[in-house]
Amino acid sequence: MKNEIIQDYIKLVEFLETIVPKNIEIVLHVIENDYTYIASIINGHVSGRDKYAPLTGFGLSLIENKVYQTSDYVTGYHAMSQNDKQVQSATKFIKEADGTLIGMLCINVDGTPYENILNNLGFLVNLNAHRSADVKNGSTVEYLVADIDQVIDSYIEGHYDNGNATLKREDKRVIIQELIDKKIFLLKGAIPLIAKKLNLAESSIYRYKKEAEKQLVDQS
Repeated sequence: MKNEIIQDYIKLVEFLETIVPKNIEIVLHVIENDYTYIASIINGHVSGRDKYAPLTGFGLSLIENKVYQTSDYVTGYHAMSQNDKQVQSATKFIKEADGTLIGMLCINVDGTPYENILNNLGFLVNLNAHRSADVKNGSTVEYLVADIDQVIDSYIEGHYDNGNATLKREDKRVIIQELIDKKIFLLKGAIPLIAKKLNLAESSIYRYKKEAEKQLVDQS
C-alpha cells in the first residue's frame, strides 16, 4: 500500500511539472524507518536540491514533534534557499490509513520575480521592511539545503559563531545532542559525516547517541 501511495504522488508531481511556473519548487519526500530522501522534485533550482537529497532540519522537527498526528498540512512558513532567497513554503503530510507518516509533499515559492516587479513599481522598500519585521518577530524560517553536509554544517557553524575558535569536547557533546534532538541521525550516512566533521571516532558518536537515548528513556 505504501508504495502505491508514493507512486501516485510521484505521478502527481510529474503532472504538476507541466503546469507550474519555474519559480515554484515541488518536492516529494519519502520517509523510511531509518532515513528520508527526495523521491521526486521539480524546479529544484529554487533550493539547489535534487533527487535523494535529505530532509531539512525543519522537516525533521515536524516528524519529531509529531505534527502530522494532529494536522494534515502546515502552511505559511518562510524558508531560506542556499542562495539566500526567501521563499514561501507549505507541507502536506502523506499518511497511510492508520496514520503512519510515509512522506511529505512540500511546495516552495520563490517570490523574487514578483519582487522585481514591485521594485520597478517603487514598492520594494516597503516589501523588504515588512519581510525583515517578520523575521525579527520570530516567524518560522527554514533553511533549504542540497545535501547532508549542509544540514550538519548548519548546526555546527553556530558554535563557531558564538566566538569559539576551536571546538572543545563539551562543545562536541552539545552539538551531538542537538543533532540527536533534531533527528539528524535519520539521514542516511549521517554518523560517518558527523564523526569526520567533529574529528571523533564513529564509536564515540554511537556512544553519545546511546547515552542521549538512555537519558531520554530515564526522563520519560
